[in-house]
Amino acid sequence: MSDNNIYYCQHCGIPFSVPDDWKKEYAGCQTCGGSSKVNDLKRAEKDTKGQWVVSKEKIIPEGKIKFEVKMRKGNNDALEKAIFIDDELLDWSVDVSSLVEAMKMGPKFYKSVQRDIEKHFTESVSEVVGRKVDAEEIKKATIMGWI
Repeated sequence: MSDNNIYYCQHCGIPFSVPDDWKKEYAGCQTCGGSSKVNDLKRAEKDTKGQWVVSKEKIIPEGKIKFEVKMRKGNNDALEKAIFIDDELLDWSVDVSSLVEAMKMGPKFYKSVQRDIEKHFTESVSEVVGRKVDAEEIKKATIMGWI
């Protein structure tokens, strides 16, 4: 295995190897088990002592932007999950009381409200990102760290 085949994992930042004859589109990290598109991987680097360096950040492929879900202090100093796209807070929330009311009206109504929420959420993310995205891409972005 040559040094030319060592790449940073997009999930954990730890270098891993991809065989010379690898013909598949995706490769998996042996450390975290994350799978990454081979064409999006960045070659790993060595320090002055010849040791592989762990990436301090997730590697963001060209044409993609940073996507993070973090905890932050919201109103009344309560902790809440927040989404940051390219380090900017996505100003979006769900009216929990309306969701609770929908639950009381039955499972079909609740499911309908969930679909509406998903539709409006994906539209908001698409607007911020500057292109159309779907729910699956957003789910993947929460794991990968980019969209």
